[in-house]
Amino acid sequence: MKKSLLMMFVMATMLPVGAQQKRLSHLIVEHGSTTYDRAVYYDGSGRVTQITTTDQNGALVYDTQVIYNGNQVRMEQTHYYNGTAAHNPDVVTYTLTDNRITHTLEIGDGEDFDEYTEDYYYTDGRISKIETTDVYQGTAYSVTYDITWTDGNLSEITTYRSSGELNTHTTLHSTSLTADPFSSCLFGLDRDDESAIVFYKNFGTQPRNLPSDHETVFYNEGSYSLVCTYSYEINSDGYVTKAILDNTDEGKHVYTLVWEDNPAAVTAIQADGPDTTTVYDLSGRRQASVRPGLNIVRAADGTTRKVISSCWSASARSMPR
Repeated sequence: MKKSLLMMFVMATMLPVGAQQKRLSHLIVEHGSTTYDRAVYYDGSGRVTQITTTDQNGALVYDTQVIYNGNQVRMEQTHYYNGTAAHNPDVVTYTLTDNRITHTLEIGDGEDFDEYTEDYYYTDGRISKIETTDVYQGTAYSVTYDITWTDGNLSEITTYRSSGELNTHTTLHSTSLTADPFSSCLFGLDRDDESAIVFYKNFGTQPRNLPSDHETVFYNEGSYSLVCTYSYEINSDGYVTKAILDNTDEGKHVYTLVWEDNPAAVTAIQADGPDTTTVYDLSGRRQASVRPGLNIVRAADGTTRKVISSCWSASARSMPR
């Protein structure tokens, strides 16, 4: 399950802003004649516990289990071939500090690699550096990722090899579109989709806008570049339902996102209490709590949400304003 670190540069910018009113139930990826459907399963507190990946024929390809233990999270991914597990699960352990990922560890099988680690650093709430070490047959290879932000969005990513030599340079541009936090993190660069689904909330401040394109220049064997452009379909609730990534090297990848109501969303709003959220009716009158009908909920950070409730309990359904 060894991750592409480029995935982390957009994924690694997400921290929850209140509770998501929708949650992902399926992420369907189409590339050429291949289709993969990632189905996402949750526990009662809204944490992802399992992701299964099936191909266009409905055959199981990957089964990813997510185990929580204090400040550590383990992802165990089993690869299936013709219905049989191909090998022992690949295991990655993530360490969180103050709800942010600060370290990852993956133990290899000795054939592809021995051990792979990542350390994350943050500046003013934004991820600013990632240091990786890949140990193969007793020799360590390291890469450092320097990350630049401009106007609230990722703008540059520069990688250096252990010798200090320039490896790659990526320039990112953003659209004027804002969307749900998950999509803002998922669509930016190459990524490990399972990790993005589980950890998009745990990597610092979210970007302001969805990306429009990026160009990566490679310096390791001569100089050449790859360009990727993005287009989106966004529903009336502000959630991305489709994204098309067009890469000059690999062609188009089409992502279809299927959303479902998040049962924990209104519970989280109510649990915040009067010190962190305020509820108003459509006339602007302050209410003691969410009431039947349409409510406006204002969080402590000034953001507002429309909350539709059919009763006095947590059966309310809310959506981004």
